[in-house]
Parts: sequence; C-alpha cells; structure tokens
Amino acid sequence: MGRLIRNRIVAKNIYRSNLQLLSNELKVERQRREKLEAEKKELEKALRAEKRETARLTRDLKSSQENTKREMRRTEELCKKEREKTMKALNPSPGKPYDELKNTEAMKERTAKAVTAMRNIAGQPSSRFFHHVNTHLHETGTQKTRLTPYEGLRLYHDLNFTRDGYDGLKRWMHKLGIYDPFPSKGSITKLEKEVADKELYTVGSEEVVKKDGVRKKVDFVRLNNLQQFFNDKIQNLLDSGNLKFDRSTGDTIWLAIIGDKGSDESKLCASIGNVDKPNNYSHLVPLGIFTDDDTAENIARYLGPVVEQLNQLDFVEVELEGRRARIPVSQYLVGDMKLVYSCVGHQGCQSTCSCIFCYRSGKTKIRDYKRGEDWQLRTLESYVSDSKKKGKATSNVKEGSSILFKKVSMEKVVPSSLHIAMGLGQTYGINVLKDLADKKDSSSAQSLPKKTPKNKKEARELVEKEERRMEFCEQILDSFECVKTAYDHHSVQMVDDADLEDNDCRAQFCVFRDRIMGKEQYYHPKIVQCMGCYKKHHAVCIGMWKEKDFNTCDLSGSILQCFSCRGYSLPRLMASVASHLSFLKSERDSQKIKLDDVCEKYEEKLALWSGFGKTRRELERIWRRWGADISAHKQDFCGNHLLKLLNADAVDDYCSILDQTPELSHLKEFMKNLGKFQRLCVAREMNEEEMADMEIAIEALWFHLQQYAGDMNVIPKMHVLLEHTMPFVRKHSTLAKTSEQGVEALHAAFNRIKVRFRNDRVATRRLEYCFRFLLFQNHVSDFS
Repeated sequence: MGRLIRNRIVAKNIYRSNLQLLSNELKVERQRREKLEAEKKELEKALRAEKRETARLTRDLKSSQENTKREMRRTEELCKKEREKTMKALNPSPGKPYDELKNTEAMKERTAKAVTAMRNIAGQPSSRFFHHVNTHLHETGTQKTRLTPYEGLRLYHDLNFTRDGYDGLKRWMHKLGIYDPFPSKGSITKLEKEVADKELYTVGSEEVVKKDGVRKKVDFVRLNNLQQFFNDKIQNLLDSGNLKFDRSTGDTIWLAIIGDKGSDESKLCASIGNVDKPNNYSHLVPLGIFTDDDTAENIARYLGPVVEQLNQLDFVEVELEGRRARIPVSQYLVGDMKLVYSCVGHQGCQSTCSCIFCYRSGKTKIRDYKRGEDWQLRTLESYVSDSKKKGKATSNVKEGSSILFKKVSMEKVVPSSLHIAMGLGQTYGINVLKDLADKKDSSSAQSLPKKTPKNKKEARELVEKEERRMEFCEQILDSFECVKTAYDHHSVQMVDDADLEDNDCRAQFCVFRDRIMGKEQYYHPKIVQCMGCYKKHHAVCIGMWKEKDFNTCDLSGSILQCFSCRGYSLPRLMASVASHLSFLKSERDSQKIKLDDVCEKYEEKLALWSGFGKTRRELERIWRRWGADISAHKQDFCGNHLLKLLNADAVDDYCSILDQTPELSHLKEFMKNLGKFQRLCVAREMNEEEMADMEIAIEALWFHLQQYAGDMNVIPKMHVLLEHTMPFVRKHSTLAKTSEQGVEALHAAFNRIKVRFRNDRVATRRLEYCFRFLLFQNHVSDFS
C-alpha cells in the first residue's frame, strides 16, 4: 500500500511539473506572438508610409509635367506677343497680318514687296545679306533658322552621319549658296565628349584558354557607374516628357536586363519599359560587350562590375520640382532560353527537369500532356538550395552554381515571346509542312525519314549492297557461260585440253579439261565425292551450278551423284545447261530491275532531303513571295520572316498546294492562332480584352495541335507557353513590354557600325568606337 501511495505522489509531482512546463511554454509563445504582432504593425505602418510617399511622388511628377506644359504654353504666348510687337514696329502702317491672308495673290504681292524692300536695304539684288537676316531672325527669336549644337548632335546621330558625310553636306550648301542651319562639326565633337566621356566606360582585353587548349584574346568594354548613368537617363526621359507609368510598371522603373550573342560579340543591355518604344534597339542601354560566348560565367568574368552594380541597384534619383526624389527600380530578365537558363544556373532545355519555372520532369507526348497539373514552382531560394545538392537531387540545377542577377525574382523572368513563336512555328508548323510536301513528292506512300548522317549512310549502303549483288550475278553468269562453252566443245569433241596436273575428276565430260575455264572464274575446281560410284568429281561437273548448292556441296551430310550415276546422256546434259543458263539470265535481269529501283529511290531521297521536290520548291517559292526566305544553313526562318508566314492569308496561300486533309486543316488553324498570339505580344500595357484574346489563342492552338501532332513531344517552349505565359501576363498586364526583339535588332545595327570602323587595326579601339556610337544613339532616343 505504501508503495502505491508513493507512486501516486511521484506521478502527481510529474504531472505538476509537466503542467508548469506547459504553462511556461504557453507564456513564451504568447510573448512571441505579441512580439510578432508588434512587428507586423510596424511593418504595416512602414508600408502605409511608403505607399503615401509613392503616391506623393506620383502627384509631384504629374504636377511637374503639368507645370512644364503650362510654362511652355506661356513661353509660346510671350514669343507670339513679341513677334507681333516687332512686326508692328517694322510695319507701322495699318494692315492685315500676313498669317491672316487667305488670298494667294495677296500673299505673293506682300512677299514681293518685302523682298524688294530688303534688296533696297542691301543695295544689290542678291548678296549674303539675306543670310545675315536669317541669322538675326534666329537671334531675336522671331524665327528659328539654325540648329543648336545639341540639336545638331541629335540630328547627326539620328541620321547616322559620318564625319566626312557631315562635312560634305556643309560644303555643298556653301557651294550652292544655301543658308547653312547646321552647327559646326567641332561643336558636335565637343558635346560627344560630354555625352560619352571616357570616364563612363572601361575598355580592356584578356587572354583565356578554351576547353580545347586554344588560347584566345577576348576584348571587352563595360559601363562604370551604372547608378549615375541611370539617374541621368531617367532625368532625361523625365525632362523630355517621355517617362511614362502605367498598370504594368506601377510606380517603379521597369528595368529589363537583356543579353544575346550576335556575330563575334556578346551584348548585355538594359531596356527601360517606361517609354513608348522600349524594344527599339537604339533605346537599349549598352551595359557591356565582349568577344566571347554569352554564358553566365563569361558575363561574370568580363562584366563582373556591371553585374555587381545591377545587384545593388534599388532606385534612381531624379530632380523633381527643385528637390531630389527616389523612384524604385524593378529588374526583369529577358533573352533567349539559353541565356536565361545560364543566368539562373539551370542545365538546359535537354535536361530531365527542363522547365526553368517549375519542377516538371521527363518528356511527354502531346496526346498524353495534361494542362494545369500542379507542378511545384521554382524560386531563387530553390535554385540556391538545389545547387548545393548532388546528382539527381539537383533537379538539373548546376552543382555549385549561383544566380547571376540577384534582384530578378523568378516571377520577373520574362517568357521569351519571340523565341516561343519562332520555336513553335518552326517545330510544329514549318517542319511538318516540309514533311507533307516531301511525302507528296515521294513516289512511296511511306513518309520520308529524317535527313540524318545515319539515314543517308543506310540508304547508300542499300544501294551498294544491290550493286554488289548485281556484280555477283554478272560474275556467275559469265562463269557459267564458260561452263556451257566447255560442254559445247565436248559435244563436238574439240576440247582444248588444259593439261591440269593431279586432275582427280572422273567425270566423262570434265569442264576443267578445257582452257576456257580460267583461274578467275566463280566455279573453281572444287573436288567432291559421288555417293553412287564413290569417285571424285569437280562440283561443277556433277551439276552443282546453283550458288547455294556450289557453296554447300562439300559439307558433311550432302548426298551427291554424278551425271553418269543419274543416267544423264550428253543431249540431256546440254539441255540442263541451257535451262540453267536461261535461269541465270532471268536472275540477272531481275537484279538489274531491283538495282534500278533502289537507285531511283535513293536519288529521290537525296532530292527530297535537299528540298528539290516539285511541291517543296513550290512551297518555298510561295514563302519567298510572302517575304520569308529559308536559311540555307539551318533550314529555318529568322524571327521576322517566320512572323510573316503566320499571317492568316499567307497560311491559306502556302497550304493550298498540299493535299487538303483534316490534319492539314488543324495545322492551318494552329499557325493562324500562333499568329494571333504573336500579334498580341505588344510592347505596352495590355487591356483585359487583349489578355482574354491571348488566352483564347493559346487554348485554340493547343487544341488543333493535339489533333495532328499527337506523336510529337512537348518541347520546353510549348510548356512555357501553356503553363507560365498567362500567369506572367495576368500579373504584369503585358508579355512583351520588353522582349528579346530589341537585342536581336541590335545585332544587325552593330554589324553596320563595325563596318564604319573596320579600318582601325586595334581591336579594342574598334570595340570602343562601336560602344560609344551605341551610347550616342541611346542618348538621342531619350528625346525622340
């Protein structure tokens, strides 16, 4: 009993102790919750304050723009009054103002009087006096007749003048006696040094060793102070009235980081989405250029300071109504999928988990793909954690990799609208159309296999096999004709004895007794034993004429009998020889027909693989008529050319030459809806109707694609279009406000600039001149 009481006391003490611990934990939890509530209130308070500050800045900005407009109107009114005052002083006689004259003759008469008066003042009918009058009109503000040096700079670079071209223009005007409104070249050169001062950028080169051990010199140029550069750029846009805010940008600066490689140079640029034409190549800010591949490792190596400054760029400072104001910056990442994959550390489109936005894994046929599955989305944090794992656990994130642009969240990685349209149009549209054209041109009902080195080799090997078989048939036929000739000699007893040594053949009519049976014949003197008389004979001399019989007659188990044991007379033997000779000739003729057929099919395949079929040539002719020319190297289209082929009328035109099947009808609708999607990729804010139309176009193209391409795989670009494009559009109210189209256009412009400086022998200096030229064009675009 005492033990029971003690146990109860111990249990009671344990219970009280646990109760006390639980009470303490609840007290700690309550304190932690109160602390979190306090922090939450502080954060909400700070957020409200930030929203009030943002709203105030927006109001100040709008007020500043309205004040600027009012000031401009007031200045115009003052200038108008001043002009009226000056005209009144020069023409005190009462008269109707020239601008109010409606009659053409009255205008001509008034103008003639003015010219006559000016000639009287000059004292001669024609002189430089009139140029001096134009200059005075400009200086007094009566009429603008000359460009300021800054306006001359903008015109010079907007029209892509060269130094010689600008000098030539001024010389011609002087030669022809025309008033020259352009500023001097020296004033423009002076302003160029201010706009693109050498302190703004760094030029250098570095020698690297490639994977194959080859040494390569890489030249690079990069901006230095990004914070100050963007401060000045946004200030220019603000002063010119070109800085705009909408539902897509919010109250922030939309800053898109764009990169790509064109020709020998990789370009890293920035695009401001708060303008009317953000995808114009001249609007792109050149952050850096280097002569190597566009990988994240190379960007970090050659443009490392630029990347570091971008990762620290949170706002820009501008002068607003006499005080400094900060505008937040939102960074986005734009480019082809290869660059974007590299910048986040993904292994690429061919990996198992091929999507950059989610953890979808494996390849799926179109017929088996289901939209809207709940795949887990990737984040910057998940990329960092996956990069620290090993093997398959990384989900195809590179081991030890890091995010290049840390201010760009995965929600701000822009789906590559141009490359999506190009990839889907080429894979599921153009390539399928080429296969249909080749199939129509092909004489066989089977579809033409893909042009690969393996398939070309197999087709050629088939031809060579039949050619060898044909040579073999000719060899047997020629050899057997010699056998027949030997028997003919036996029949007339005119055998030309070959004097064979050790001739063990006991046949009455041995063909090897005749010299016509040379050493190079197919029927060589093989010795076998007759199972009737047990004498040795040549295989040919006992009738082993067929290929299979001749090759297997000396094997154990073969039952052979000579012509004597079989009771063959010479006439009967000659009849058998003639019959077998006829059989060999028919075999030779059949093999020739088969060889011709194989050769014809091989030539047809080569022609179809090379695009020389009749339907294929007609298809490409129609494409060229619509302004789309296929690449001879890759056999695909560039972006602009493919987009022309997505026009509904163009689709109907080039599909009209193919067999009109239900599958072709679905393909046409796929191409047309892809064209609708592409036309909705506009560089501005989208309204609700446009976003709904884009979603409908995606649904429609997916439906029609399932009807004719069910056996094809869902490529990563299709997955991004189906699953991740509309969420981005719904969140940002745009898809292509800043797209990769700008940097693609920059490549062609940059190549033209390179030609201008191609005579300079120093590579780094050529790159520097091209970089400065891009800075000039970018500066001019801020005021356009």
